[in-house]
Amino acid sequence: MVTITNDITNYCNYMVKNIGSKNIKNSNIKVMFNAMHGATSECAKYCFKKLGLKNYTIINDNPDPYFGGGLPAPYKHNLTHQVALLKKGKYDFGFALDGDGDRVSFIDKTGEIYDCNYIAVVLYYYLVKFKGYKGGFVHNIAFTSLLDKVVTDMGYKCYQSLVGFKNVAQKIIETDAFVGAETNGMAFANHILHKDGLYTAFLLIDCLAALGKPLSEIIKSLKSDYNYPSEAIEYAYETTQQYRDQLHRMIFDRKVLPKLSRPIESVDYSDGLKINFANGYWTMVRFSGTECVMRIFAEMENLTESEAMVKEMEQYIGLFVRQ
Repeated sequence: MVTITNDITNYCNYMVKNIGSKNIKNSNIKVMFNAMHGATSECAKYCFKKLGLKNYTIINDNPDPYFGGGLPAPYKHNLTHQVALLKKGKYDFGFALDGDGDRVSFIDKTGEIYDCNYIAVVLYYYLVKFKGYKGGFVHNIAFTSLLDKVVTDMGYKCYQSLVGFKNVAQKIIETDAFVGAETNGMAFANHILHKDGLYTAFLLIDCLAALGKPLSEIIKSLKSDYNYPSEAIEYAYETTQQYRDQLHRMIFDRKVLPKLSRPIESVDYSDGLKINFANGYWTMVRFSGTECVMRIFAEMENLTESEAMVKEMEQYIGLFVRQ
């Protein structure tokens, strides 16, 4: 039986119970939430109140089927206005959810925007070290190597799944992992085996309140502690079915590799083409499973190096116009 209800209390109370309000109530953290005219405002308000967070602002909180004339997706180019408001209002932290609340992005007090790549590292570190969680982590092939270093160091295992959250969820069920992630969302075994941006955001608020440090500082510290300076980026390129077929033959049938500026240590064809370099750095090309789009990923020592690697991969696939 499927029952339709407007009652949000069971869902919200479960989140509040799992997170706990002690850290948040005792902090002065100032938070800005961008609901992007979607369905999450009422749940967010309920949880803010229950968790005792006094200093918060919600923008774009009126549900609108036209989403204010914009795209309700928390991509960097859709968050420039929020970043400006956040910095002007001297907020400690901000986050934005898409229309149905599964995808999420995070904004540091400096205005730096983060997806779930490095957020997953921060939350795993916090939940295991300070909250007593036990178990491994599931991520797809296009994810930061910093996570593997942290999870292994804490005595657990990282499990790799195919891209797509149904694959991440299935791997959580099959292993000891208590959490799984892709770039745009996270899921927890004790909650819902699907991306939940709101729950992820409140866990991170609890983390920031407990540690008393800005998000960017925590990420920088983890990169330093594990000797892994890095910046992970991703771009999408629209193409045609005909050109997509040509690329598929070149990459997967003929196995033509790009000529790159650094030595290739290994390649992985399990879900696209991933090229691994020394010290955990990598780049990757992958076809979208739902549209005629090619994606390029890179994680190198810094943003300049990552951008340079993406340009080399653009030459390889012959696509240059980023979405």
